[in-house]
Amino acid sequence: MGVIYYRNRNKGKVGKNGRPLKPRWEYRFAGAIVRGKRIIFSKSGFATKQEAIAAGTKAQNEYMSTGAVFVESQMS
Repeated sequence: MGVIYYRNRNKGKVGKNGRPLKPRWEYRFAGAIVRGKRIIFSKSGFATKQEAIAAGTKAQNEYMSTGAVFVESQMS
């Protein structure tokens, strides 16, 4: 359907002690339009960007293949 966006949700944020927060990565992609609004799929809390990329790619592939049914054919 489109592009998967990745971002560090804690970029530029500091904790109570004044130190920067650890990075927490998020993926986000848009699904189908239902009743005039886009469905946004997102999840955050990944420690590394690589984990977010892997999970985002898996989630989008699962979303795109939902409803696709394999029908075995007798043709050779």
